[in-house]
Amino acid sequence: GDSSKTLGTTDDVSKLTLKELTGDMRELTIDFPLNYNIGDVGSNYSIPGSSKNVKIKVSSDGADGIFIDYLFDLADFRVANKYFIYDPTVTSPTASPTSNPTSSSTPSPMTAPTSA
Repeated sequence: GDSSKTLGTTDDVSKLTLKELTGDMRELTIDFPLNYNIGDVGSNYSIPGSSKNVKIKVSSDGADGIFIDYLFDLADFRVANKYFIYDPTVTSPTASPTSNPTSSSTPSPMTAPTSA
């Protein structure tokens, strides 16, 4: 079933889908991993020292935009010679043809996002 909901003030999310209601009816999906990797600079980056949880908060800006906040453990960024890797996946399905084939240089406003 559809687990989408209207965005609240701040919500924890692991997946975010943005959809246009007018214009090209574009859609953008962001899948947020629930972990990030950290390790020592100079080590084998393909084998992280450890993985930690990240929280993602998404909130409306009150107009047509959103804020995405990534909550990492601050202690990981206070130590010299450490790295972190975090890589959300962003996808956009192939757009379907619209009834009006002309294009515009001004993007259509996007609706309030849904979160899963």
